[in-house]
Amino acid sequence: MAGSEDSFVEDSTKIEHAGVYKQQGNDELKAGKYVEAIARYEEGLKALDGCVDKHSAAFNECQDSLNGNLCLAAMKNGQWYVGIHSANKVLTNSVRNPALHQKVRYRRGVCHLGVGNFDEAETDLNQVVQADATNTEAKRRLQECKEERAKAAKLEKQRFGGKLFGGKDNLYADREAERLAKEKKERDDYAQDILSKDITFEQWRERRRQEAKKDQEATASSEGSPNKGKESPAKTKESPNKSKESPTKKAAAPPKSQSAKVADELVLDEEDLKIIEETKKRGYCYFRKQLTEEERKLKDTVHVPQKMVEEQQPSPSKKGVSDWNASGATYEEKDTTKWCISMLTNQLENSNCTASGLAIENINAKDMAGDAQIMVVRGRVRHFFDFNLKLEFDMLDGEKTIGHAVWTIDSMSSENLDGFLNFKQLKWQTTPPLQYVDRLPTMLNHFKDTLRAGVDTFCKLYDEKH
Repeated sequence: MAGSEDSFVEDSTKIEHAGVYKQQGNDELKAGKYVEAIARYEEGLKALDGCVDKHSAAFNECQDSLNGNLCLAAMKNGQWYVGIHSANKVLTNSVRNPALHQKVRYRRGVCHLGVGNFDEAETDLNQVVQADATNTEAKRRLQECKEERAKAAKLEKQRFGGKLFGGKDNLYADREAERLAKEKKERDDYAQDILSKDITFEQWRERRRQEAKKDQEATASSEGSPNKGKESPAKTKESPNKSKESPTKKAAAPPKSQSAKVADELVLDEEDLKIIEETKKRGYCYFRKQLTEEERKLKDTVHVPQKMVEEQQPSPSKKGVSDWNASGATYEEKDTTKWCISMLTNQLENSNCTASGLAIENINAKDMAGDAQIMVVRGRVRHFFDFNLKLEFDMLDGEKTIGHAVWTIDSMSSENLDGFLNFKQLKWQTTPPLQYVDRLPTMLNHFKDTLRAGVDTFCKLYDEKH
């Protein structure tokens, strides 16, 4: 029972926080600051995310009101899709507030009109007009929707008409005129043909086509040669005096002389014969060679690793550069991740601070991961690091803990030291009471400055150490 009472108290506190953001958004909206108003309404909706009972009347009323006002601010700022999304969240629920639903439906219709969704816009605006016939603004928007739809249809017709498909100047106008002229001449011939009294124009035209086809076939057959395709019976005879080759025999090759035999044979001396014999015994793979005792001693002497007399010392002239790379002309990289995690964690966890009568203490840097290197590129020593982590901390009023938060930092990088200084992923596990709302921004901004100073100290130590 006590747990349910605690959750009720926490929910009521979060709903109160959301109400404060809503009022701030309303003030910005009245001042014409639509972007700021949207931001306040979104913060109010985030405050409601942590509520346990999301079906209570107070929760539903606050959520619908925030979404409705967010839709209005987005509509006035021309952020049509934001407005549609916010309106959908209200209208998909059961009708808890008919008056609010009508307002939100009108706003969604205007947003649909803004993006050219004419069907959806007309549906929403028609429902608003049917529910309230005196709503002149909804009627005006409905008429505007119809006019815009007509303009879009006309523009589409112009795009797909013109010289390609429609109009008197289209690409097929000449062919159409030629076809009509031909048909007119045929009808005139049909009217003058005395044989066509008992047949229709289509039958007469078909008969003309058949007659023309027969005439073409007759003309083609008459133009052909009567002897075409006949072969002459005479055959050419081969000459009886065709020359014949005499069956002469090839002369046999003369036997090789004694000097040729000597030239063909390989003349070897005793040394050559000895080498051939040794090669046959060992084979042609040199891995099979049996080393002599003298060769084995020489091999062991040459290939045994020798210990270096002096260890390599870093160059005193340049930090981060090895002695072999004293000139700095060669690319070199050194991993410093472990050292950086230790030092950066120490700096962050010692960033306690106070402001506006509040304090942030008990900072805990958790789950830090990433990498850090020192690189030497073209003679220049450069220090790099990029980490992600979570910071947990307590907010205190004197000795009383009033809040506990977890801040997720996606990137704390040497390339953008200020990139992590935002509270987009700051979540309160224990939300400070409403009475501290005015002092929270000052406290958190001071906390950011303290953390930034700690990171600067870490960077200085990093440069000096390496």
